[in-house]
Amino acid sequence: MQIAFQKYTDNGVSKTINLPPSSTINEIEEIIMRAYDAGCKSIHVYREGSTQQLMYAQKKQRRKK
Repeated sequence: MQIAFQKYTDNGVSKTINLPPSSTINEIEEIIMRAYDAGCKSIHVYREGSTQQLMYAQKKQRRKK
């Protein structure tokens, strides 16, 4: 949908693509490259559970200091 809309506007259009935790790096890369090749100016990919892992890692790192 973003690809179709972006084609007719000069402004950046953002779309979040929600993916399951089982998504591979190759699948995510394919999504990003498809958006890039189509001329999308921005894209947001959210892999379910990824922010919780990041927050846990940051909290764990702070405890080590």
